Parts: sequence; structure tokens; C-alpha cells
Amino acid sequence: MEPLQTIVTSRRCLGASSNFSLGCPKQAEPFSVMQLQRLHEALRDGPELWDQVMSGMILFCVYGRSRWSDAQHAESLIPDFDVEGKLQFLEIKSAVHKTARAFHLRHMFLPVAAPAYGISHDCWGEQWMRARVALGISDLSVFPLMPAPDSCLEPTKRPISTSEAKKWIHHLLGPELVRSDAKLTSHSCKCTCLSFLAKRGANFEDRLVLGYHANKLRMAMTYSRDSAARPLSILAQVLQEIRDGIFNPDNTRSGRLQPGAKPLDGNWTVGQACSSDASHDKMDDVVTVGHGDKLDSSGHVTLPQEPSADPEAVEPEGHVTTDSSSSSGEEFTNWPKVVGHYKVDIPVDKSMWLNSNTKMFHLSHVEHVKILLCGRRITSSFKSHTEPIRFDAAKCRQCFRLKDSSH
Repeated sequence: MEPLQTIVTSRRCLGASSNFSLGCPKQAEPFSVMQLQRLHEALRDGPELWDQVMSGMILFCVYGRSRWSDAQHAESLIPDFDVEGKLQFLEIKSAVHKTARAFHLRHMFLPVAAPAYGISHDCWGEQWMRARVALGISDLSVFPLMPAPDSCLEPTKRPISTSEAKKWIHHLLGPELVRSDAKLTSHSCKCTCLSFLAKRGANFEDRLVLGYHANKLRMAMTYSRDSAARPLSILAQVLQEIRDGIFNPDNTRSGRLQPGAKPLDGNWTVGQACSSDASHDKMDDVVTVGHGDKLDSSGHVTLPQEPSADPEAVEPEGHVTTDSSSSSGEEFTNWPKVVGHYKVDIPVDKSMWLNSNTKMFHLSHVEHVKILLCGRRITSSFKSHTEPIRFDAAKCRQCFRLKDSSH
């Protein structure tokens, strides 16, 4: 009935009849250092070849911060050697991944790079590569990165699923390292190193890049060609600290870091013999070490300050520092005439207008104060503009195409 409709759809009735209960999301737990050591032992000294290969696959996803499905769609497996011929990184390229539709990753392979040295002093990368060759699954054009065995323990073209990976992880760790209520799944591989970095105090930008998340750094990601150089060196430094006993992520906040820890500055050399320019002759996709940001007295990374919005702030070269994103229409007219501004030749029968919201310039006939050449209405957001404009200022394409036309 219509008189009862407003009562039925009222917020009070909808709230009282809702059975929605608030709760925290159930996230996968990261691996502990002891659990990772068990996986290293299974890869190094395991009696079963399939367990060795599976342990290596789990360690690759852990140190590569990769989702299980992303790693299973690997197109190629690329080893990265340093100038001494030692394996330092393993990298795969996956075309099918969660962020494949992100703007800066569209139609691009997702490079998943993992340090070949983890929390143990031996090179797990070389051990995994040897186990893959022994099992006969090194050709990724025939087999997935981790194929499923058949009843005769022969590799098949079917990849191990996430549910099967969870059961295999629990089998490798054993009941003594896995609690009955533990949420150790295949997604634990992705969150483990990211959890280590967060506990160590790595900044958000490095963790976003290492987690392959779609973020606002897409222009830097697109044009840098090796945007993971600095984050990978920071990850390798944290893993080195775990190997040396300087950093223990399983302890409480007060006991994780031991004296003698160095700042996470991004200048650390991987394995004390990081890849240099000479290794580019051996591998095109070699990972180099980048330079870090400035550090404060506590060893935390401080990001560079935003450019000053003061039009009188002059840099050493004599150029005026401005911030066009935070400037209003009134500040736009107060800018001094410096290099970068120029006079637009406007016919005498035309007037120029600035949209204070979009910072775009438009034109109109001199006698028209309500309509622009492009057909838009002149509202309170438009201000008459007669001063020089920036060389890269946004100009209405249709208005300036018609600026030389008559009525």
C-alpha cells in the first residue's frame, strides 16, 4: 500500500531488519622465519624431488611477492647473474595478472623479480633451477611454472591450483609449524615479504612497487624502465639483515631490530656483489641498484618536499618556482613575466577567458559576454584574461581554431 511505502523504505526500518554484522576481513597470515627455513631445508635436502620443486615455487612466490595465479601464468623465467657469474635474481614475465587492466600496466607483461638469496645463506634460486631441470619442467612453453603430477608422478600441463597449493604448504611445514587455526594459504606467499618490509619501516612507495599494486606512480612506472631497482635493493637488504640476525620480524616491536642496523637507503649492494653495468652484456633485464632519498637522524626515508607555491621563490639557476596545481585564477595573473610565458596573438575582435576551475583558456567575440566560440556559456567561473600565459597552458582547441574567423 502506498501510505506504508515510506515507512517500509525508511532508514530506521531498513537498519532494524538488516542482518548485516560487522567483522574484520580474514586475511592470510605471512610465513614466519622458521617456516621459511623449513621450506629452504625441503628444497636443499628434501628426499622427494616434487617436494623440492614445490618448496622452490613457494619460495619464489614469497621472495617475488607474487600471487600464485600470476606466477602460474609465467611466459619466461629469466636468471640474472652479476659480474662474477653468481645468480642474484630470478624474474618471470606474466601477461595474465590481477592488475593487467590497470592503465600503466595495460598490454604489458608483469615482471616478477625475486632475490636468489632469501633468509638462508645458500642460493635457493640455483637449487630450484637444478630441481626443475631434474624434473624436466624447465620449458615453460610446455609446462606451467609449477605443474601438477599425475598418478605416476609425471608432470602434466595442468598447473597446481591455489587449494592444492594450500594443502601442499601444510604438508611441507608439518603440524609442528602450522597451528590448527592458522590461515596459511597460497596468498601468504605474497604478503610475507611485504609484511617484513612494513615491520622494518620501508616507505609506502617502495612497498607499493614491490607489491605490484596499481597506484598513482604510473607515469614514473611507465617511463623509468626499471622502477623496481631501488625497492629490490631494499628488500635484499632486509633479507640480509634477517640472515645475519640483525632483524627478526617475528619478534614484538621492541625486539625486532638489533643494534648495528643500517638505514634503508636503497644504496645497498645485493650480496655484496650487485649487478653492475658490465652485467648488461650478459643479461638485458639486469637489476641495478638505485639511489635513495634523504635520511633523517632515525634512519627513516624522508620524501622530497613539494615545490614551493610562492611565485617569488627563486632557484639557484634564477628560474621562478611555481605550483600550477594549487594556483587560483587570481594568482595566475600575478605571475611575473619569465621564460615560459608568452603573449598569445588574439585578434582585436576576440576576447580571452580563463576558466578558474579547469585552468583552460577560451575565446569569444568582443561583443559577446554570454557565449564562447566553442558554444559554451560564460558563467561566473570564467574571468577575462589579458596577461601573458604559460607556454603549456591548456587552450580550448575549438576556440583557438576559430580565433581568426569572423561572425
